[in-house]
Amino acid sequence: MHVEVSDSYRIGCGVLMNKGDMQFRNPKRTVNSKQDLSFYEYYAGYTEGFVEDVLEFLGLPQGSIVLDPWNGSGTTTRTANNCGYSSVGFDLNPVMAVVAKANLLDGSVESSLSSIAEDIVAKAKRFRLSNLELSDDPLLVWMTAVTTKAIRRIERALQQLLLPTATYVPIIGLNGLQRISSLTAFYYVALFRVTRNLFRRFRGSNPTWIKKPASVSQILDVEPTVIFNRYLATVEEMLRFLPSLTVRRGPLAIIGVGTSESLPLKDGYIDTVITSPPYCTRIDYAIATQPELAILGYSISDVRRLRMQMIGTPTIKPEVPEPSEQWSEQCTKTLEKVRSHSSKASGTYYYKHYLQYFDSLYNSLHEIDRVLKAQGSCALVVQNSYYKDVEIDLAAIVNSMVEFLEWSLVERVDYGTKRTIAAINSRSNAYMTTGRHTVESIMIFRKGATRDV
Repeated sequence: MHVEVSDSYRIGCGVLMNKGDMQFRNPKRTVNSKQDLSFYEYYAGYTEGFVEDVLEFLGLPQGSIVLDPWNGSGTTTRTANNCGYSSVGFDLNPVMAVVAKANLLDGSVESSLSSIAEDIVAKAKRFRLSNLELSDDPLLVWMTAVTTKAIRRIERALQQLLLPTATYVPIIGLNGLQRISSLTAFYYVALFRVTRNLFRRFRGSNPTWIKKPASVSQILDVEPTVIFNRYLATVEEMLRFLPSLTVRRGPLAIIGVGTSESLPLKDGYIDTVITSPPYCTRIDYAIATQPELAILGYSISDVRRLRMQMIGTPTIKPEVPEPSEQWSEQCTKTLEKVRSHSSKASGTYYYKHYLQYFDSLYNSLHEIDRVLKAQGSCALVVQNSYYKDVEIDLAAIVNSMVEFLEWSLVERVDYGTKRTIAAINSRSNAYMTTGRHTVESIMIFRKGATRDV
């Protein structure tokens, strides 16, 4: 099929739209904006309004399946499902899979949520402390045994009430979180929020980093009664967000733990992908959710292994890939600028970091192509960044990478942004120039479409 793309028209799945017909809302979340409130504050991600605009632009027929391979807190899966489509979302971080499941909770259950929370806390208070074994509990890195037991009493109580398990099972032991319902996930997210609030003292200027206590005196020591009361109050606070979830539902919503480089889906299963790959900014998403990972039973070594698997990780893997011509000339030129930069460690650590990132990004785009139907569409939100004075133009690199997939770029919209990790790093000021700016880009591609030259 040959598709002609002009400057005057957008082409979507089954819909030809004039550019003047609509505008995409800025995908960037606005801090403290009422429209962006959710069960769980997540640094990365975009707004529901942006997803709605993309779905409207594409004009998908009923029965379409929407995928997000970097699903995060589940904005894509929730919004697509609310618009009547089937949705599938995967994230390598199990914390985000739990959050995404919670965000699929049907608002019709609102009337029972407070009473269930009260039952959980009542059961937690009656739990025999002698039944708790904490010898290797990861929370003990930051909390006293008394505080840790209070958290675990709540978790075990909610499991006994809401999970079909005869004995306690750390979530890390539940394969793919398949046994966690949206209702159970809701109460886990409440426990996440309580714990994250307790961990505030372990945060620095970087909002994604969690520090360990520097001394015994810094270890958290909070009475169980305070933990129980905070849990009940947190559930009540979360109830404020339920009305926005009470909308029309799609026929299917699947949330799982998985990597974008190897999706557990058959070929040509997906109609549309709406997603945002991790930006090339060395954000450590595993460390950012370390309190929640501890709740799920992840030890320090488990977190270390998870960090190694994630795209954009600041840790260097034992085997670093070689650059490939298939990554595009744009990518290889950028890599060479990093490698040859005069700054310390440019040709060693930083070069290896970017090699890892682009290898994973390339593999992920190839995998997305595999699961997309012929003539399927893919909407990406990407952001440029800088290594010292070298621009990492991610939009241009992605656009070049997908040429071998025979994808056509049918729409691009750019937005300036000031909310970046670099903006909080004072050491980056030495490389600031008047021509340097950060841009977030919406890029919509169509598989199998070609552009007339």
